[in-house]
Amino acid sequence: GDGAYGRRLPLMASYLASLEADVIALQEVLIAPALGHDTALFLASELGMSASTLSLRRKVREVDGRSADSWSGLAVLSRNAATLSRPIPLPADPRDGERAALAVEIGDAAVVCLHLTHLQDAGELRARQLAAVFEAMAERPDALIAGDFNAPAETLSLAQSGFADCRLFLGRPSASTV
Repeated sequence: GDGAYGRRLPLMASYLASLEADVIALQEVLIAPALGHDTALFLASELGMSASTLSLRRKVREVDGRSADSWSGLAVLSRNAATLSRPIPLPADPRDGERAALAVEIGDAAVVCLHLTHLQDAGELRARQLAAVFEAMAERPDALIAGDFNAPAETLSLAQSGFADCRLFLGRPSASTV
């Protein structure tokens, strides 16, 4: 919601449309009902997709010069409607606020959208958060886990989890977008 939110929404929709994606995982999704803002629902409508959302981190935020009660959550947009959507509680730090992941089933596919802690001194917490996701999805080792890991891919201990960096299956090296 910070900055020129109203101007950024159409730009986000245009760029995402150009990707022609079947599934999109979003983090820090603004929901401010008093201002009529819901990023996930706006993007889903513009893209002709369904939205599964999880509202987190409630606080007053300033959006386009107006203050309002709001949430910063997670969303999975998909071409086909989700058949199941559930939160995965994650360990948290009081300095960081509420954390959870959103698990969604779309047909035979399972998708998890997450946003791990950004705290620089919280590598152990980040590892516990990711372990909670792996444990919750143990029955679905084929799940796509996407989001903001706030850490380089090579530090995520994927080998021990039963999950893998999808870039390896594409013949690309495991790499971070941090």
